[in-house]
Amino acid sequence: PCCPLGPICHIHHENAVRLCRSLELPLARTARIDSMDNQTYVDEIGVRRMRDVELVVPVVVGTIAFNLGKKATEYMTHRWTVYLRGPNNEDLSHIISKVQFDLHQTFNNPNRMAVQQPFEVTEHGWGEFDIVIHVFFTADAGEGEVVIYHKLKLYEEGEQMGHKQDPKRPVLSETYEELVFVDPRPELYQRIAHHRAMPLVPPSQLAPYYPAISDAEELAALRGLRAKVAAMAAELRGEYGAPTPGAGVMAASLAPPPPTL
Repeated sequence: PCCPLGPICHIHHENAVRLCRSLELPLARTARIDSMDNQTYVDEIGVRRMRDVELVVPVVVGTIAFNLGKKATEYMTHRWTVYLRGPNNEDLSHIISKVQFDLHQTFNNPNRMAVQQPFEVTEHGWGEFDIVIHVFFTADAGEGEVVIYHKLKLYEEGEQMGHKQDPKRPVLSETYEELVFVDPRPELYQRIAHHRAMPLVPPSQLAPYYPAISDAEELAALRGLRAKVAAMAAELRGEYGAPTPGAGVMAASLAPPPPTL
């Protein structure tokens, strides 16, 4: 599970949004309702949380790959980077403390931890594979890590391995993600609610290649789907009298349209 209080499964498919979240109520768990404050409650492990509140932190995960051209060898055809960034390249240190990128096991030290921004790892290789991205949060979030999956792309759709590529024209693959904090801690809510986005300084050297995230219609569809899931959870809460079937943090994904580089 992506968080200790509610199993989350997020599925990404090209140009589609799918969010699969377990809605099984943990009936063995109980949360104490504080009659002095009906806007918060204390969960089953003694943590005070905001009632029926969501905090949304948007991020983008992606890979960018450059063909090595004449320097390429049989087992080293590309230089590539996997990263997690803000949609507008903003500073994320107010909520994310570190990011771990799990590469293919054939790499030396495949589990790479980025403890400062930009959150990225650069390597060389010849094959595509799925990268596991572990997102860790600041201490006051009080949440476990969120796991996101993203495939390294070295070739555009329809291109075959060995296809001649322009070394100056990278292959970029990105997914828009929303980190959704369900019933967050009051201290986190207050800090994030008053946070003012600031640009990352210094920016990533890859920033000039990043496309803008501006597909409002598809982003609205994602938020609508998430709202539907939240409504289902609220209905179950009312039916079973359980204040919090899934407090914690989850990730919802959306693939933006192919960028123009």
